Amino acid sequence: MAGLAVLLCRKKTDGDSVDSFFFAGRNVGGWLLTPGVFNCWLWTTTVIGAAEAGARYGVSGMWAYALGAGLAFALMTAFMVYFRRWSGGKCFLPEFAAQRFSKKTGIAYMILSILIVMYIIVEMAAGIGFSFNGLFGLSYKTIAFVSVIIATCFIAFTGIKGNLASDMIHMVIILVSFAVLAWVILHRFDPHILYKGLMDVKTDTDNVNYNPSILNIFVSSGCRYFVSALIVGFAQTLLDPAYYLKSWIAKDDRTFIRSFLLGGVAMFIPCACLSTVMFGFTALYLGYDISSANASIILSSRMLIEHFSLVMQIFMGIFMLAVGTTTIINGLMGIMALSGTQLYCHVTGIDPAPACGMVNSGIEDTASKKEIDKKAILFSRIFTVLIGLICGLVAISLQDISLLKIDTFCGIVFAAASAAILTGVISDRKLGASAIPAIIAGAITGFIAWIQMGDCTESAWMWACLTSFFVSMLIVMITGAVRGREIR
Repeated sequence: MAGLAVLLCRKKTDGDSVDSFFFAGRNVGGWLLTPGVFNCWLWTTTVIGAAEAGARYGVSGMWAYALGAGLAFALMTAFMVYFRRWSGGKCFLPEFAAQRFSKKTGIAYMILSILIVMYIIVEMAAGIGFSFNGLFGLSYKTIAFVSVIIATCFIAFTGIKGNLASDMIHMVIILVSFAVLAWVILHRFDPHILYKGLMDVKTDTDNVNYNPSILNIFVSSGCRYFVSALIVGFAQTLLDPAYYLKSWIAKDDRTFIRSFLLGGVAMFIPCACLSTVMFGFTALYLGYDISSANASIILSSRMLIEHFSLVMQIFMGIFMLAVGTTTIINGLMGIMALSGTQLYCHVTGIDPAPACGMVNSGIEDTASKKEIDKKAILFSRIFTVLIGLICGLVAISLQDISLLKIDTFCGIVFAAASAAILTGVISDRKLGASAIPAIIAGAITGFIAWIQMGDCTESAWMWACLTSFFVSMLIVMITGAVRGREIR
């Protein structure tokens, strides 16, 4: 499919301008944008991580994961509306950070934007590798690496047009395969059976997953996990260039807002809850030990192997491959757009084709404009391929690491970065380069809190994220108070 798409799209994209290759002419309707938002926010972690949260924390873990991540996306959408109105026409976060703080801060946020996409790609590749290794016994390293490379080659040649076409096709594949999995699994393990399994976990002290509060809706562990999921989800989406790109390719503000809320909240939350029930609660009923380092492999495959036919395992493989690949493609598309505009401008000093209504750097000659566009697109393709290669190599080293653990570690760093930029957007003070020391201080104090409280508890994760977030915010606010108001 990737090879066919490249052959069909290459001729159409060879003569594209930067505006059409990256931004699709900024005229995308909701019927195209919604699948892209849904695919971008539906991660392999949504399936495996939600199942793991439900298996560890019970009913409170189910709503904490789904609602925390869903509300985080809604908050990010609200921030994006505010950002579009007050950013002065800036498309991506790094260029706004450079204007609001300093040029060095802009570079720092460009690095952070690239790093968060790399983190997402690595996590998706790990999720695909876990699933295929557990379902079919295939090499985790091979599957994780190849999935990233195929997605990278596909998006590097096809651009935003291939991205949008892929999103439409894959959303159908995801919804159909997920519906089949849900119907068959819940027909075999109906809610009454699963409830009996949860009751056994609650009452049987000999149960390997014994948890007396497994059926409680509101428990301290679930509430703490909710706070962590909210902060980390907001930080992840706030720094990801893919969402800024998607907001600007919409034909108008109404389309952008509706698509984001429909795809990232209304469609996401039910999928996360169903994943918890289908894979987390069934694992508890069947008595699987989910405390091991390989819990991600157990949750995504063991039940299907032991109780269902090869057909269902194939459906699961297709589902996980589609979920992971679409997120990888969308993340790489965000990097392509960022590198082809902002990074290329920083390296060469030429703004190839400013999007979002900005002035076109004095480039008026059509031939020169086409040549600059061609070079910018080539630059973005090479850069994206290099990023994809690095992500593939990193992903193959994560076979024995829980996806929930990866989320925890990276979330602390990104919480500090999101707090600094959030304060910068709403502040009218002179901030200078305060974001950089704020991020460093926030991340360090967050990790100290995480280590001091025990890095394996949801309480440690919550306090680490809160510490990182508010320390970073406080430093930026103090800097603004000392330096005084911005002269406008």
